[in-house]
Amino acid sequence: DTIIRRVIGPKLAGKTPAQVLDVKILDLSCGSGSFVVAALQYLFDYCLAAIAADPKLAAAHIPALSAGSTNKKRKKKAELAFQDQEGIWYLAPDFRAALLTNCIHGVDIDQQAVEVTVMSLYLKMLQSKLPDGWATLWVEKQLLPSLANNIHCGNSLIDSVDFDAYVTEKHGGLFPADEDLRFRINRFDWTSRTRGFGRLLDTEAKKQTGRSGFDCIIGNPPYIRVQELNKWAPDECEFYKWKYQSAKKGNYDIYVVFTEKALALLNTNGLLGYIMPHKFWQAQYGEGIRAVIADGRHIFSVVDFADQQVFTGATTYTAVHILSQSPNPNGVDYAKVVKLEDGTLQCAAIDAGKPAAGIIHARAMMPKGSAEWSFKSPAMETWCKSIRSANTTLGAVAAVFVGVQTSADDVYHLDLLKRGRVTTKVRSRSDGLEWEMENAVLHPLASGEDTRAHEFELPRQVILYPYEWSGSGKASLLTPKEIFDTAPHAWKYLQSHEKALRERERGKFDTDRWYEFGRSQNIGRQKGLKLCVPRLSERLRCAFDEKGERCLDNVDVNGVRLKPGGALAVSVESYLFLAGLLNSLLAERYIRASVSTHFRGGFASYNRQFIDTLPIKLPETPEEKKLAARITESVRIIMDAKSKLRSASPGGPTPGLSDRDTRSLEADIESHERRIDEAVFALYGVDGLPDSAA
Repeated sequence: DTIIRRVIGPKLAGKTPAQVLDVKILDLSCGSGSFVVAALQYLFDYCLAAIAADPKLAAAHIPALSAGSTNKKRKKKAELAFQDQEGIWYLAPDFRAALLTNCIHGVDIDQQAVEVTVMSLYLKMLQSKLPDGWATLWVEKQLLPSLANNIHCGNSLIDSVDFDAYVTEKHGGLFPADEDLRFRINRFDWTSRTRGFGRLLDTEAKKQTGRSGFDCIIGNPPYIRVQELNKWAPDECEFYKWKYQSAKKGNYDIYVVFTEKALALLNTNGLLGYIMPHKFWQAQYGEGIRAVIADGRHIFSVVDFADQQVFTGATTYTAVHILSQSPNPNGVDYAKVVKLEDGTLQCAAIDAGKPAAGIIHARAMMPKGSAEWSFKSPAMETWCKSIRSANTTLGAVAAVFVGVQTSADDVYHLDLLKRGRVTTKVRSRSDGLEWEMENAVLHPLASGEDTRAHEFELPRQVILYPYEWSGSGKASLLTPKEIFDTAPHAWKYLQSHEKALRERERGKFDTDRWYEFGRSQNIGRQKGLKLCVPRLSERLRCAFDEKGERCLDNVDVNGVRLKPGGALAVSVESYLFLAGLLNSLLAERYIRASVSTHFRGGFASYNRQFIDTLPIKLPETPEEKKLAARITESVRIIMDAKSKLRSASPGGPTPGLSDRDTRSLEADIESHERRIDEAVFALYGVDGLPDSAA
C-alpha cells in the first residue's frame, strides 16, 4: 500500500478516469501478482472516488470502449460507471477491463506464477456488481480480456538484444548452450511488440505518445545472493556482471540488478517503488547501485524499517525505496520505523505527513556517489560534520584486528570450570568431557558477551593455545615435545582429538603440524595491550585488556592496538583515553548515524570497516589536554570500581561488599560516565547530541 500510494498516487493526481487509462504500470518480477492486483484495485478505487465526487465523469467518449459495441448510442459515449437503486456507484465492466489492459503489465520468469497472476487479475475483475443486462454485455464486450500482451513469462534481466551482444563479444557469436540452458535463461524481448512491451518502449512509441517507458514500476524484487545464484545459473551471473554496473563489484544480491533494470525502464518522469534489503547502503557489493542512484539523484523517499521485521518467518532488514527517473532537486524524505506496531497505520500516517508513534521522520541529505549511505537530517549532518573535523580516525592511530581462527573451535575453546594456580579444570565442547589442563597453554577467551564497557565479565571460557608468544608480537607453534614437557595433560587432550584435527578442511592439516590453528593471521597479535570491541552489540563498547593476556573470539570480538610511532603514544594512558572515547555517547551516536549496519533487537555492527572511520580528536591545546586527562582519570576510576564489584559478585574471588559500598561504587561509575561524556563533547567542540535522531 505504501509503495502504491507513493508511486501510482502521484501519477493519478488530478486525472479524470478516462485519463487514467494512459498511466502505464509494471512489476518486472510480479510472481503471483500481489503488486499488480493491488495496483489494479487502487485504479478502481481512484476512478470510483472521482466519479462519486463528479458524476459527470461517468460518461466519456473512449473509442476503446465503444469499438466492440453494436449499440449506436454506446459508440458515441460509453458509461464508465453506473449506479444501483441505492445510488452507489460501480465501475462499468468494460471500463474495468480497459483499466486492466491499458494500465497493468507484469513479467516473471516462472510460467506457473504468470498463470496465477492472470487468474488473480481476472478474479479482481469479477469482484464488482454487474449492471442490468450484464449477460448481453458479456457477449458484446470482453469482460475478461486477453492478457497475453500484458503479463509475460521471461527473464526480466536478460533482454534478447543485450544477450546477443554479450554472446558476440564473449563467445564470438556462438553461444554453446543446450536447449535446457536456453529454456532456463528464458530471454525476454522487451522491445518486441508481440512478445514484449515494444508499444511502450520502442522509438515508434515515443513518436506516437511523446514518451518511452513506464510511468510506474512497483514490486518486491527477489533477494538472492550471487553465490547461491551461481550454483544453478552461472551463465546468467556472467551476463549480469557484463551488463549491469550494480553487478560488477563483490558478491552482489540480485535485487540490486533488478533496481538498475527498473530505473532503465522508466520514462523521463517515471517513479519506481521497491521494498528491498537496505544492506546495499553500506555493503561493498552495493557500490555500483549506490553510484547509479546517487549520481543520478534518483532517490526520492525512504521508509526505513531498520531492525524491525516486515516479513513473517524471515529475518530480513528492509526499506521501501522510492526512486524517480528524473533527478530529485531536494533532499530525501526519510522515515525510520524504530518500533513496528501497526505498519498499516504507521505508514499511512507517514504518507499523510502526520506524526506517528515509533516513527522518526525528517528531510535527509541526498547521498553522494558510491560512498556508504546513511540518511541524516541537516541537524544531524551538521553535527557529524563537526565530529569529522577531528584531525584523524581510529584506523589511522590504531590497527583493528580479529581473533584467532582455529577452524576447530569446539576443540580449542573450552568452558572454564575451576581455575587453579597451576592447572585448570575445563569442559570440552567437542567430547563433553571434563579435563585438567596446565595454565601455561590456557588463556582467557574474550567473547562479545563477556566484553562490557570498561570491563570483562568473570571469564567463562579459555582457549587452548599451543604457541609461544614472542616480544615482537609474533607467535611460534610449540613442538610436540615442548607441549608435552610443559603441559602433558593438554597434549594428551590434543592427541585424543588428533584424527578430527588432521581431517580439517579436507585433510589440509594431515601433517606433523596437525594441532596448529586453522589460520596463522593474528595469532601473535593477541598478546599485549589492546582494546576489545564486540562486533555486534546494542551499543559501541570496549574493554581494556591491561594485562594483555586475552585471546579474542574470532566470531564476535575485534582487537584495537595502537600503532607504534603513531599520533597516540603506545601507553596505558593512551589506551585509557581511547577507551573513554569509544565508550562515549558521542562515538555511539556517530557510528550509528554515519555508517553502522543495524540488526534485529536494536543491535548494530561495529566491525572494522565501521569503527575504523570513527574520528579521533587528539588533544593539542592545554585545555584539550586537561579534558583528555579528565577522561583518562575517569576511565581508570570506572575500571577499578567495576573490578571491585565483579570480584565481590557470586563466583568472584573476594567476599561480598556491603550494600552501602555497592551503591557507592555504582554511583561513582554513573558519575564518571557522565563526566566522560561531557569531556568528550567539549573535546570535540560540540554541544551534546543533536536534537534530531534521524
